[in-house]
Amino acid sequence: MKKILLIIIVFTILSTTLLKLDLLDRETAKSLDSACMLMDEQPGSSLNILLSINPSDIKSEYLQAQYALYLTQAKHYNHINENSDSLISFAVDFYDANKSSNPIQRMLAHYYSGIINANARKYSDAITDLIKAGQLAESQNQYLWLGRAQSEIARIYNKMSAFSEAAAYDSLACQAFRTSGDTVSLQLQILELANSLNNAGRCAQSLTLLTEVLSDATRQKDTASIRQAQGLMADSHLKLKNFSEAADCYYRYMELYPDKATPQQYRSYIDALWQSGRHETAVRLIDSAKIKYGIDAEIPFEILFETGNTKEAYLQLKKAFAETDSVLDEITRQKVCGSAVEFSRNDIDVMELSYQNDLIKLTILIILIITGGIGAAAFVSHSRKIQKQKDEQIIALAEELESILNDRNHDSAKSEDVHVRTTASDGNEPRFSISRKHLDTIRLLCETYYESNQKESIKSKTAHNVEQEIKNLVNNPDFQTFLEYLADSENNCIINRFRRQMPGLSDKEYQIFICSSLRLSVPVILMFFDLNRNTLYTTRRRMRQKIAGSHPSDEREFLSYL
Repeated sequence: MKKILLIIIVFTILSTTLLKLDLLDRETAKSLDSACMLMDEQPGSSLNILLSINPSDIKSEYLQAQYALYLTQAKHYNHINENSDSLISFAVDFYDANKSSNPIQRMLAHYYSGIINANARKYSDAITDLIKAGQLAESQNQYLWLGRAQSEIARIYNKMSAFSEAAAYDSLACQAFRTSGDTVSLQLQILELANSLNNAGRCAQSLTLLTEVLSDATRQKDTASIRQAQGLMADSHLKLKNFSEAADCYYRYMELYPDKATPQQYRSYIDALWQSGRHETAVRLIDSAKIKYGIDAEIPFEILFETGNTKEAYLQLKKAFAETDSVLDEITRQKVCGSAVEFSRNDIDVMELSYQNDLIKLTILIILIITGGIGAAAFVSHSRKIQKQKDEQIIALAEELESILNDRNHDSAKSEDVHVRTTASDGNEPRFSISRKHLDTIRLLCETYYESNQKESIKSKTAHNVEQEIKNLVNNPDFQTFLEYLADSENNCIINRFRRQMPGLSDKEYQIFICSSLRLSVPVILMFFDLNRNTLYTTRRRMRQKIAGSHPSDEREFLSYL
């Protein structure tokens, strides 16, 4: 009798446990379905739902794989860049082992695995994953995703300077988008293809494509596409030595947004004007470039010699031929131009002496700065020894953060550092100057601080100082102007178009859209504007509703950033 009673008790416990696990999985499945339904229209809400799920409660491998895929996708939709494949790799392994379970989700798993590997600069693994995603997409007639996978492969090849391969995949992506019927993605991809063809030296083919794009964009009054096409056409003509046509394209390119031109574009425009015989116009543009960018304009030194700007030409040559003992010998050997050769040796010697004196003064100044820095470091070291015990955790966190930033700077040392400046309205020296790399450092600081500051143990005076410094930077109007400038520069004047097509929004809504268009993560935006997650997601949802209700011409692009 006792044995029977014991068996009944054990059976009851097992049944209750299994029933509880089944109920947990059912609730998880409902949450995953809700997150999937909100993914495209409300990615912020979708991410919130997924973050509310406890992964340890999921017992079904199918649901675990689905959770890993959806969470990775939601982070991507919310512009949170991941470079660790620990989450998505589980989904990839599961769907590869169960190929018939869900081919669409298997395709998405390989696609996002490729994105994450590309972020981590594991380009070979990224290309392998994206090729697999493309094959699965094609087998399921998912041509939009096929185009996206091929477009990402092209971007990777461009980063690797394999421009011919990039152009080939850009062309395949265009075919896929054309088959899918997505005209917006197709037009953007054609511009990417034209850029890859330019990089690969196939400028004539690029011009043919750009002529068609320009015609379509003009008919549709798509200013952003017109400007981008004009810029790429100018580059093509310049490489083909069609200097007059290149100058005309640069003129139309800069006419649309005169304040958005970069130093390199000014240099190319001046070169095209000079080579086409429009010397007076080139001289006027030189003066404008020097006022706007100073020595960073890097105007071709032969043009500077011809226009009498001998000091600036000398500095350009000194920079270009730093290993050459005599700048004059280099000028003569290169046979730059008549007036350059006639530049007297005495004048060169005087400039050499002046340049050497400047170097001596600069060296002394650097020594003084280093000495002062060592003294300051010694003082700081002494001060830290007497700090209270409760601040030791903050010091450890600061040292860890410094290590993270140093590692990131080392990883990105091979990347080209793009400098952006915002200038005063009267055209004087820049009020604010910052590099893209420094902006990334600020972003990483915000993300690391935001994550660590959730723990009560590290809240102290030092932590609040970090938070106050970030707030002071964000409240600086020049920094806000810089963010808007950078967003326009990187995204075809997206903010200019957004302000024109969506007037009447609040300043906070415009600021949130600027940060979103720069792909700044949610923690960064929360710290920038002292918001909580619910307020941010509510504001984004309302902005999406306003955009959908106003039907601006760039509606789809605007919504993609929110």
